[in-house]
Amino acid sequence: MFLIKFDSFEDTMFGNGIIGILCESRNKWERRAPLTPSHCARLLHGGRGKTGVTRIIVQPSTKRIHHDSLYQDVGCHLSHDLSGCGLILGIKHPKLEMILPERAYTFFSHTHKAQKESMPLLDKILDERASLYDYELIVGDHGKRLLAFGKFLW
Repeated sequence: MFLIKFDSFEDTMFGNGIIGILCESRNKWERRAPLTPSHCARLLHGGRGKTGVTRIIVQPSTKRIHHDSLYQDVGCHLSHDLSGCGLILGIKHPKLEMILPERAYTFFSHTHKAQKESMPLLDKILDERASLYDYELIVGDHGKRLLAFGKFLW
C-alpha cells in the first residue's frame, strides 16, 4: 500500500487531510473500490502526524464489493457530498459534473495517451484547476506499472 502524506500541501485543499472515496458511476457493473475498509483503518488510526489523514468520506454504494457499514465500522463517514475532501479516489473517472475545483483526483483516466474520447475529462480537470494522478502512470523503481485493470502488481 502506498502512503499518502499531506504535509507539503498544507495550504491547499489537497493538504486538508480529508480523503473521499467515489461511488462508481461510469459502469453499472463496477464493484471495485480504491481503498478497502482495512486500508482506511490504517490511514485513519495512524494519525495525522503519521499519515496526514484525519477523515475519510465514502460515497454510499449498493454495488461496491465492501458494504458501507464496513467503512463506517473503521471510522469512515458516509456522504454523497465530497466537497470537503482534498483528495478524491475512484477506480474509473467520475462524470464530468462531479469534478470539483482545486481537488486532487486519482483514478484510471485514460488521458495520458491523448485519446480523443478522454479529452473532455482532461479539459474539465484543467478548467477546474484540479490535479490528476492517473493509476496507469504509477510505476515502480524499474519503470514497471504497479497498478493495472484487474491486477495489483506489487
